[in-house]
Amino acid sequence: MVVKAKYLDGFLAIWWILFSWKWLRSGFAFGRFRPGEWAAITFIVLVWLSAILSEDFVSALYGNLFRAEGLLAIIAYVSLFFFASRYVPVHRYTAVMWAMSASSAIVSIYGVLQHFHLDSILRPLVAASGTRSFGFFNNPNFFGSYLVLFLAIAATLYLTSSNKIKILICLVVISIQFMALIYTETRSAWLGAIAMGGFLTMYIVLKQFYSWKCKAGGRWRRPCGG
Repeated sequence: MVVKAKYLDGFLAIWWILFSWKWLRSGFAFGRFRPGEWAAITFIVLVWLSAILSEDFVSALYGNLFRAEGLLAIIAYVSLFFFASRYVPVHRYTAVMWAMSASSAIVSIYGVLQHFHLDSILRPLVAASGTRSFGFFNNPNFFGSYLVLFLAIAATLYLTSSNKIKILICLVVISIQFMALIYTETRSAWLGAIAMGGFLTMYIVLKQFYSWKCKAGGRWRRPCGG
């Protein structure tokens, strides 16, 4: 995990350098912060306060030696959100979601193979985890959290697609993700998937329940007459 964290930090350092150079050349023009960005800034400030007030600042900054889940990791994740929010146009969100689902399907297939000890890339770590799948995350719990998030993305694409081929692709991806989720043997991730499914169901029923009878613009995309 530490090696992956270093790659992530290096990648984001390059992005921040490019962003700063562009910002300087534009005469410090930045634009207004969006609600999501304000929420991210507030979160970073709270985590930073928690870090400087902790008894072990080094651990709060870097995290566990083998997990690297400290303040720097959180800043990296928020940076990814910031760059996506700023530089991915709204009309490209669906394309990004399809790309994320495709990459998730590949990771999920590898996780399923891990359960049956048919993988080869991380073979030395498989024996330590038994039959629990962990993908490329070295930890079944992290892999389970990842799958819950990407199950939500694939489910959203399924609900908003009208093309039969895309619907079939979504079903295949969701099936593979769900299979990998089961093989993580992570109860918290299973509960997260149930909560995610309950949220999506509640959203459909409460906000768009009568759109089930019309298919204009996509399945369940908008209420009838909307």
